[in-house]
Amino acid sequence: MARIARGYVVTPLGRIHLRYGGHGAPLLVLHSSGASSAAAARWGFLERLAEGVRVYAPDLPGHGASDPLPTGATLPELVRWGFLLADEMGDQQVALFGVGAGATLAVALAQAAPQRVQGLVLALCSTPPPSPWQLAADGQHLLTLFRYSSASAPGAGWLEEATAATIEAAEAGPATWALDALLAPLDLLAELPRLSVPPAVIVPLGDALVEPALALVSRTGAEVAIAATGPLFGAFEPATLAATVCDMLEEARG
Repeated sequence: MARIARGYVVTPLGRIHLRYGGHGAPLLVLHSSGASSAAAARWGFLERLAEGVRVYAPDLPGHGASDPLPTGATLPELVRWGFLLADEMGDQQVALFGVGAGATLAVALAQAAPQRVQGLVLALCSTPPPSPWQLAADGQHLLTLFRYSSASAPGAGWLEEATAATIEAAEAGPATWALDALLAPLDLLAELPRLSVPPAVIVPLGDALVEPALALVSRTGAEVAIAATGPLFGAFEPATLAATVCDMLEEARG
């Protein structure tokens, strides 16, 4: 598999840690809340992606080895931060792959500067169990979601690792969850039909998110890949997910 290197980039939102490697068209990978680029690297996902594209995956502000999101940071500043990363990597245009909160950020980037986005793949995570669902400063909302997903996909060891990593992040303090609050006003599903960059969307089958996602995506003419069953990360193994993302991007490029 391709080698993944590590480094740091200094941005207006602090020092950002990222993993990068591969050759070809650039792909910016944006992880979900409570995670980091380490999870994707540990599962071999980044290495698989780097076999077909030049990938770079930052730890989002407040996550992993990156600095916390500065107090008072705004969504437009976060969007500029995303394109500054592309600039630092020497890319005027870049494809985006986002998971969960990373998918919401990817949509915000595509809205702000569609001329800079070559392709857009969104992985929409499983919805939580039927219960009150709201942001919590200590990250408990994500613990609920990850535990629900783990229970839905027993035996998926790498999903269990993600749950453990989320618990560790929650214990690290509320700075990890500042990104959630910043992205919360943006309704990802409602924005999909308005995008001038047609999104390719990966959604889990048998989940409450599927029907509204498909209804909205169908109006954009976007391609949709559907996991066979259960939550996204219980149904897609890293190699399969990487191949799906690369295939979608290749089709988007025509």
